[in-house]
Amino acid sequence: MLCLYFTRNIFNVQVENMNLRQIESLVSAYLHCKDAEKILNNAGSFIYTEAACPLMDEPMEQIYAVLIDGQDDETADWIYDLLQKGEAKAIYDLLQEGADNGNDPG
Repeated sequence: MLCLYFTRNIFNVQVENMNLRQIESLVSAYLHCKDAEKILNNAGSFIYTEAACPLMDEPMEQIYAVLIDGQDDETADWIYDLLQKGEAKAIYDLLQEGADNGNDPG
């Protein structure tokens, strides 16, 4: 399973300007990293798991950082919950609402 490595420097546009397909790609990559981490954890090899799982943490953290860039704490929490569920459309809608309201989606 391929887990893409994202850094915030790759994205030259603000997250509010991303289209739904871009958000779906980020969420998909995040979930693939989670799946890979589960497989490694279930493999039963302590040494392999300890060496490999931190490799999954970095891209997952970077994807999350891209999605919450410029958001307040409450919105970041919502995005995290939606990200865990794979709700790309809901994240997109939340970010668009925040962009329309000056980053205050409430």
